[in-house]
Parts: sequence; structure tokens; C-alpha cells
Amino acid sequence: MKRMIAIMVMGLSMAVWATPTTKLVITDKENGKVLEVGTDGTILWEFDGGETKLNQPHEAVPLVNGNILIADTDNGRIIEVRLDKSIARTWEVNSPVDVRKCIWYDGASPNGTESLLVVYSSDGEAVEEIPYSYDGAPFWSKGCSGLREAEKKPGNGTPTYLIAGSNGVEIVSDGVDEPIWFYEGNFNDAEWLPSGNVLVVEQITGGTWTVKEIDPKSDKVINTWEAPASVEVQEATMIENGNILVAGKNELGEGFIRECKRPATEPVEEVWNYATENSYFYDVEEMGIINIARIVYADSKGAGTQTTLAGVCLPILQVVISQPFIVATKTVTPEGPVKPGDTATYTIAYSNSGPGTATNVTITDQIPAGTEYEVNSAGTETLSATIEYLHNGGGNYDSSQDSPVTHIRWTINEVAAYTGGGTVSFRVKVKE
Repeated sequence: MKRMIAIMVMGLSMAVWATPTTKLVITDKENGKVLEVGTDGTILWEFDGGETKLNQPHEAVPLVNGNILIADTDNGRIIEVRLDKSIARTWEVNSPVDVRKCIWYDGASPNGTESLLVVYSSDGEAVEEIPYSYDGAPFWSKGCSGLREAEKKPGNGTPTYLIAGSNGVEIVSDGVDEPIWFYEGNFNDAEWLPSGNVLVVEQITGGTWTVKEIDPKSDKVINTWEAPASVEVQEATMIENGNILVAGKNELGEGFIRECKRPATEPVEEVWNYATENSYFYDVEEMGIINIARIVYADSKGAGTQTTLAGVCLPILQVVISQPFIVATKTVTPEGPVKPGDTATYTIAYSNSGPGTATNVTITDQIPAGTEYEVNSAGTETLSATIEYLHNGGGNYDSSQDSPVTHIRWTINEVAAYTGGGTVSFRVKVKE
């Protein structure tokens, strides 16, 4: 999965998480509010729309620039809100129930354009288009009964989308009529997991809501979390520790967020929960950035610093084509679940797709929670690099690999225009 310069992101990649340690963003549809809530239950921030009150908001996506992107459904708009509660941008649209920032690639070209992926409930359509020109033809659109959710796997070449609605959940490719994968049912939510599995929220006949983890290669249900009677579930998302966050409305009429153990247990084992009266939590998202490779560089003329975050998928993009253009992919091997004692290898592949030479390139990555760094495993291929380590998450980088190593930093003098690039990697062991 590839990313670009000046990316501000929040989301999920094939193998990398953008996750919180203390804060969640919650959409309270019933009360027309978006909240930031700490895992101790403290409300840290809330927004009701200000002069134009939010009306049935369905989605709120936190961005690394500190802003929140909100699908204000019944007001027919998408807004980007600053933490001082002023509105940075507004897009007038038609009944948005889901919104994502993403990149549209022109064929195999890495030259990206900022776009919005929006689900319109009234039209039953998912559309990706440039947010400043809604009168123009969209890059991509797909109609489906009762659409609720859409996600995109960004990268060069033909885009692939995951969509969910009242007829089923499917993986579709741009320009292809038949879905790559289809799973019949009535779904409120769907998201890709790092393993390649799909996490869905499904309403079963009779009204019971379940959260399922499905392997699209075999249609096998890997895990199932069944909600208690009279509980409505709208959203499910996996967090860095592998557990599942579930959002909805419980039998007491409270909006709730629950962190459930993964793999699924019977009965469902809850780690953490949050609930408030007379609410309906339609969406929950994570705040913060953890375990994402950060690549910083300048051009050969010293024309400023650019940043790439490797392996994440919901960017705000600012592209200056005359400068270096670093794209990066972060993967993990093995891709599937690991158990205590297992070893995993993280690899970051990077290249310069722009016309300028990138200089003073630093790649910084964090050792994932629940693992420990394997000494002497950090390395490079293609280009030589200086490797340094940070301990206990603070202090200065140095050459020592004494435990605990919490961050690794590679420094590369130059990455040539168009063809320059290489890989860096390290291994970790899952803690017992």
C-alpha cells in the first residue's frame, strides 16, 4: 500500500495501524454531537455544529492535522472542523452517511489527487470524486441497495473498494461490473483487517446483530461476536491490540462503546465499555498515530521538508510535482495472526517517483505494542543507511541496541529522482 508526500492520515493499511492509546472519536447521532472520549470515560472535546447544529451526523473521521471530518447527514453536508470548533471547509452534498479522504491515482501513475469517498444514503450510491467539483463526473461510483459504508485500498493501478449495504458486502474493482467477492446479508459496516480478512456488522433475521470476521478467500467466518438481545450495533473496528471496538445503542437506550476480546469468546468478554443515556453512537474512530513509519525528506535545493507516513490509507494530500515524491509501502510477514513467541518481520519499501532528488531522508518506525525488537535485525537493502535506536520512547537516538528498543531510525543521504529507492526492515518477537 503506497503513500505520498505531505500526507496527514488516519486509518488502516494492509499491515499497519493508526491507533489511539487514550482517545476515541464518537459520533452521537441522536444528540447531534461528535465527542472525543478518553478510555477513562472523560469527555475531552465535543462539537454540536455551532451556529448550524449537526443534524443526524453518521460519521466522524479524525485527521492527523487535528481536524475532524464529519458526515452531517440531514444537513446535507460534509464539514472539516478544527479543534477550536471553527469550520475549516464545507462541502454541500446529498445525505452523506459515510465519508473518507483518499487518493485517486490516474492509472498506474503515482500522481495523486485529493478525493472524498462518500456514501449517499438517499441515492444508494458510493462515489469517489474531487471535493471541490461535485458538478463534474466522479472518478468512481457504485450503486447498491441500502449502502452504509465504503472503504478504498489506495495504491497505484486499479482501485479496489469494500462496500456494505442491506443486500450484502462486496469487494469491487473500478471498471469491473462483477464483484471480486460478495457475501450476502444485511450489513451496517465493513472494514479490511491487516490479515486480509473483512470485519462486518450484520443484522441477522429476527433482529439480532452480530460482528463477524470473514476470510473472503474461503467465505469462512473466523470470529463471531453476537450482541445481546435488543442491542443495535452500527460500527465495529479493530484496534492495535487486536481487540474489537463495537458502537451502537443498548437495551437501556444508551449509546455504547465496547472493547471486546479477539479471538471471540462465548460469552463475549469485554475489556472496556463506555455508555451515556439517551444517545446513539453511530461511529467510533481511533485517535493518534502508533506504529507507522514516518519518512521525512527535502529536495536537493533545500526547498522544504516533506513527510510520508508509510502504510496508512486516509490522507489529506498536498502534491508538488516539481519536488521529490516519496511513496512507501509497509508490510508484515506473516500477514495472519501470530501467537506469543512468534517472530514477525516488518519491511518498508520506498521510492522516489518525483523529478527531484530527495535528501536527508529519515525513516522512523516504532516497535509494535506487545512485541520486542530482535537485536541486529534492523537492516537496509539497495541504499546504505545509518541505523539508530531510541529506548523507552524518549531521550536521544544512538547506536546501542540495549533493551528496550522502542523506535528505529534510518538516515539516507539521497534518494535519486524517479528510480531511486530501497527497503528497510526489522524483526520483532511477540511477547509471552
